[in-house]
Amino acid sequence: MPTIELPSKKKRSAKERGYKPTERAAMASSLYNTDTWRRIRRSYLMEHPLCELCEEMGRLTYATEVHHHEHIADSDNRLEAMDKAYDTNNLMALCNKCHMHYHGLIDSKRHPSEADRAFLEAYNRLIKKHKQLC
Repeated sequence: MPTIELPSKKKRSAKERGYKPTERAAMASSLYNTDTWRRIRRSYLMEHPLCELCEEMGRLTYATEVHHHEHIADSDNRLEAMDKAYDTNNLMALCNKCHMHYHGLIDSKRHPSEADRAFLEAYNRLIKKHKQLC
């Protein structure tokens, strides 16, 4: 009887999958790999230990991610990207679930469900509150 090989469980890296980042994505990535960003991220999470979006929706969850309201990959040049990346008024503490949910909704082409629309409404309310504080 022939042997059937199962596919490897190891995920291939983006490079192995043939992903070539855009110039803007590469610029954003280079800003995340700095001591300055790590220091700002750590400090922000210490000041905001709970997921701000979960709090907006009446839940308490520890934050593990720091999200940018204005995405740094949308910047036209490195100086503009640095301003967005390191501006604490452009940051939001999120749990991994909220962060992945948000980017999944924004990056997908599917029609949002009722729950997705409620999630985005809470996100937009939170953005308005952040802008009023600045």
